[in-house]
Amino acid sequence: SVDIAKKSAAAEKTQADIKVTSEKYRSVANRSALLFFLMNDLVKMHSYYIYSLAAFTDVFYRGIDKVSPPAEEKPPVDDEEAPEEGEAEPVVVELTDEQLAERCVHLVDSITSTTFDYIRRGLFVHHKLTVATLLTLQICLNDGML
Repeated sequence: SVDIAKKSAAAEKTQADIKVTSEKYRSVANRSALLFFLMNDLVKMHSYYIYSLAAFTDVFYRGIDKVSPPAEEKPPVDDEEAPEEGEAEPVVVELTDEQLAERCVHLVDSITSTTFDYIRRGLFVHHKLTVATLLTLQICLNDGML
């Protein structure tokens, strides 16, 4: 029962850490939701503009990949200690609050521009200015600038 209590305490601490960290990414989630619902509402302009959640997630991950730093790989010291293919351990990088805030700003910018570029490519010419205006106004409303 002592072991269970230790594991339970560790789980509660981990859960609290996850909650704090996820709150720091709230601005990214907020902008992403705004972009997704804008994409969904474009079908009201023309029936050609139908986008799926899968299409949005692909574009979303592309925007994240543009910001993500390249993974640093360390060469294995010994053949016995080398991980087999597919078993590479992920490297967790701890960021300070300032670095995390800066990363969130870069993520928001990258996801927004990647999503807009994706949408823009499929628009009729006479709808491009309308969609750009819609996006700008929704961002301004969401950020409290209007």
